[in-house]
Amino acid sequence: MTSDLIFYSALALMLTHQYDAVRCHEWRMIPPLSTMEDGLAQRVFIITHFPMLVLIFLILTQPDGGLKYNFQLITDIIMTGHIGKHIFLNSHEKNEFKDSVSKTIIFFVSAFALLHLLILLNFISL
Repeated sequence: MTSDLIFYSALALMLTHQYDAVRCHEWRMIPPLSTMEDGLAQRVFIITHFPMLVLIFLILTQPDGGLKYNFQLITDIIMTGHIGKHIFLNSHEKNEFKDSVSKTIIFFVSAFALLHLLILLNFISL
């Protein structure tokens, strides 16, 4: 139960980060979106999140424990590494993730995901 709470906290923080990503115009740093007209790129950025969210909800409601484990493993790895993208893009001229709220959310996405990954791989237990 504690492990699930940590995973869902990481996932909720990642979804919160996506709200912030719209506020911060993240598509302006993502090829090929960065080459599109801004309004179109924004719509594509937002709309492409829909199938991803459907897939997440679909997988998380499946009774197959192996599917849930593999999904959490892959998602933890992606969310843990997500901070690297933001470190790499920190000096990008169109980076708007500069305030403490954005940076805190990004940090805790990775921190919770890493903690869950370590639990999932039995490196630590709670």
